Amino acid sequence: MYFNHKMKAYEQAEQLYHDDLFAASKKAFTDLQPQLEEHSEMYANCQYYIACAALRLNEYNADEQMRDFVDNYPNALKRNDAILETAQFYYDKGAYGKAAPWFKDTDQKIVPWNKKNEFLFNYGYTLFKTNQLEKSKEYFKQVLHTPEFGSKAKYYYGFIAYKDDDYQEAEEYLEDVLEDKEYNKEASYYLADMSFKSGQFQKAIDQATPLLNQAKANELSEINKIIGESYFNLKQYDKAIPHLSAYKGKKGRWNNTDYYQLGYCYYKQGNYNKAIEQFNKIIDGKDSVAQNAYYHLAECYLKLDKKTEALNAFRNASQMSFNAQIQEDAALNYAKLSYDIGNPYQPVAEVLRDYLKRYPNTTEKESIKRQIISAYDQAQDYKEAMKYLEKQGQNVSNETYQKMAFLSGLKHFGNADYTDAIHDFDQSLSNGINDAYKARATFWKAESNYQLKNYKAAKTLFNQFKSLSGALNTDEYNTVEYQLGYTNFKLKDYNNAAI
Repeated sequence: MYFNHKMKAYEQAEQLYHDDLFAASKKAFTDLQPQLEEHSEMYANCQYYIACAALRLNEYNADEQMRDFVDNYPNALKRNDAILETAQFYYDKGAYGKAAPWFKDTDQKIVPWNKKNEFLFNYGYTLFKTNQLEKSKEYFKQVLHTPEFGSKAKYYYGFIAYKDDDYQEAEEYLEDVLEDKEYNKEASYYLADMSFKSGQFQKAIDQATPLLNQAKANELSEINKIIGESYFNLKQYDKAIPHLSAYKGKKGRWNNTDYYQLGYCYYKQGNYNKAIEQFNKIIDGKDSVAQNAYYHLAECYLKLDKKTEALNAFRNASQMSFNAQIQEDAALNYAKLSYDIGNPYQPVAEVLRDYLKRYPNTTEKESIKRQIISAYDQAQDYKEAMKYLEKQGQNVSNETYQKMAFLSGLKHFGNADYTDAIHDFDQSLSNGINDAYKARATFWKAESNYQLKNYKAAKTLFNQFKSLSGALNTDEYNTVEYQLGYTNFKLKDYNNAAI
C-alpha cells in the first residue's frame, strides 16, 4: 500500500513534467525523493527529472545538475536520455557551444533508430556552428540521401567544400539543392562565386544575374561585385561599370583594387575625368595595383593635356618595381615628359641620363641621347654636353660636339672668359664638320684674341674667316671688315685700317 502511494506520487510528478509544468514537477519529485531508497531506479529517475526541470526552468546551475546526474548515476536507465535531452535542449535554443559536449557524450548505439538521422544532422550542424567544419562533414555525410535531412545536409556539406576551395565537390552538392526554396538563393550565390574564382566569368554572370531580383539589400553588394568583376575580366567594361559602382565594399569600405577596376573601366571607355577621380583615391598604395593605377592615371592626364599631373603620376609608377614592364614604360614617359615640359625635381638631362643608366638596352636609346644633348643645350650647360659626348666616344668629327663647343665658347666670351673661349673654339674647329660653325668659331676666336690684345692672331683669323665657304651666309660676315679695320688700327697699319 505504501509503495503504491509512492508510485502514484511519482506518476503524478511525471505527468506534471510532460504537461510542461516544470516548477510543479520539480517540487513534486524533490518532495518524493527522500521517501525512496537512495540506490533505487526510481530515486535516480527523480534526480533525472529534477535536473531536466531545472534545465527547462533555465536555472543558473542546471547544466551542473545534469552533469552531476550523469556522473553520479552511470548505470541509470535514463542516463543516455539525460545526455541526449540536454544536447537537444541546447540545440533547440541555438546554444551550440553548450550542446556540442553533450552530443559528444551521447552513446549513438542507444539513440532510437527513428531518431538516428535527426541526431546525426543535429550533431553535424552543432559542429558546423562551432566551426568544427571537417568533423561536421562526417555526420552530414551519413544523412545526405535521407528524405528528411538530405537537402539540408547537402547544402552544408557543399558549403564546407566551398569554404575549403574544393569546387568540384561543392558544385556537386550545391547544385542538388537549387530546387529547394530554403537554400536556392544561397546555393546560387556560392555557385556563382565559385565560377568566378575558377575563371568561368560568363557562367558566373549567368548564375548571379537572376539573384539581383531576389537578394536583400545587404546581399546585393557582393552579387554586383561578382557580376561587375566578371565583366571586367571579360573586358566588357561598359557592362562592368554599373555593377562595380553598386558594390559597397567590405564592411562599407572599398580597397585599392575596387577603385582601380572602376577607374580602369572609365579609362577604357574614354571617360578620363571619372577615371582620374577613381585612380586618385588610391593615395597610399604600395603594391602592383597602385603602380598600375598611377600609370593609367598618367595616361588619362595626357589625354586631357594635363602634362604636369601626368609627369607626377609617371614618376610615381616608375618608382615602383612590382611590374617591371610598367616601371620601364613609366620611366620612359617620365623622361620624355621632363624633356617636353621641364622637371621640378631634377635637371632634365639628369632624368634622361638616369633612364639610360637603368635601361641601357632600350630601343629609344639613340633618341634619348639626342634629347640629353638638347636638354643641356636648352639649359646652356654646354660643358656638360661636351663631357657627355666625350664619354660616348663621339667627340671626333662630330657635328653635335662642334656645335656644343662653339656655344660653350660664346658663353665664355659673353662672360669675358676669353682664354677659355679660345679653348672651346679650338675644340669646335677640331671637329669642323659644319661649315657655318667652322666659320663662326674662327670669327669668335679672332674676337677673343682681339680682346686679349693678340692683334696679329686676331688679324690672321679674321682674314681666314673671310676665306671660308661657310662665312658668307653668317651674321658675322657683315661685321668682319669693321673688326679687321679696328684690328689694323691697333696694329698701327693705318692704311688698311680705313673702312
